[in-house]
Amino acid sequence: MSAAKNPTEKVMSELELSWLDASENAARTRLFIWRVPAGGESLLDAFIALQQHPEGRTLPDLFLGLNAPFETGYGYSDALGREFVEQYEATENAAAWNAEPYLPCYSPAQLNTLLQSFAQAFAEDLRYLVLALKPSGVSDESALTRWLQGWLEQVADAPRLLLIDTLEQPIWQPLYEAHPREVRLIVDEVDGMRVMHQTAQQQTDSDADRLLFRRYLADAM
Repeated sequence: MSAAKNPTEKVMSELELSWLDASENAARTRLFIWRVPAGGESLLDAFIALQQHPEGRTLPDLFLGLNAPFETGYGYSDALGREFVEQYEATENAAAWNAEPYLPCYSPAQLNTLLQSFAQAFAEDLRYLVLALKPSGVSDESALTRWLQGWLEQVADAPRLLLIDTLEQPIWQPLYEAHPREVRLIVDEVDGMRVMHQTAQQQTDSDADRLLFRRYLADAM
């Protein structure tokens, strides 16, 4: 792809650099909060989706978006563990890894052990294993906060969590302020509507591979 990057691709590159900067020297960090304007959240979702795609991954870290609802702490640990394993098993030509000894997961500690086992099995292919959590529903926000606090107590080389909030509604700010050593905040100003409009104006491209990539970006958003 030798042509100039379109606006969406430029933002993807900016987010990539932002992540690399924030994740440097993050040995003590257990959780990242990525904060963007409400209008830029779709761009961040697209970035995470691209990092999950073999053709789009550009980072040394493996991102996985998980949408399991939060109902109880032990249930959430189990749901995340099973959703993670399902995504792994659905991956085409996935290398062998046996998750059964680590299931079910009923606590942040057990989930951490499962994820660390995976990371060790694929240590040559990743630095951090990042779970981007966007629960489809939350029955008790205070219980979810307690679960996250339990996660912050864990010690492991690779697993990390990622939460997303917005400049307009920085819902995870109290968690960041309560645990500044274990939680790292990333703030990016990205304008989703402007980028989508500019990208749509450049949908014609003589390079078929590049056009396919741009359409994948649009679908991810």
